[in-house]
Amino acid sequence: MTAYMNVLVVDDNREIWARLISLLGDGPLPDIAYAGRLAEARVLLREGAPQLVVLEIHLPDGCGLELLHELRHCRPAVPVVVFSNHTELSAYVVAHGASLFLDKSLDFPGLLDLLKSLVAPPTSAARPLAA
Repeated sequence: MTAYMNVLVVDDNREIWARLISLLGDGPLPDIAYAGRLAEARVLLREGAPQLVVLEIHLPDGCGLELLHELRHCRPAVPVVVFSNHTELSAYVVAHGASLFLDKSLDFPGLLDLLKSLVAPPTSAARPLAA
């Protein structure tokens, strides 16, 4: 069974997810799933097909770039937004497949605009990541 989610947020700081939900406010909201570790993200990605992945670079069980590379291989059409305070890596992550880099300390409004644009359900399924 495939789970439905518009957005998968992969960040070890659960407050980021909570802040996104609270700032989106009332009205139609995208379905946002949360994973605090790479292993959790991989499970959610095997179960569902997000329209967008919001990814932190530094996670407790590894580097978010690992997941970025896996997504580029298995789901090249899914946009990945790296949302991190490590701005020194912005050019690197975009060169390695991220659709966009947003600075956590400055770019919450830009991320919110992206999330608000994803209220419509997806039109096609993607293949799951390999186990």
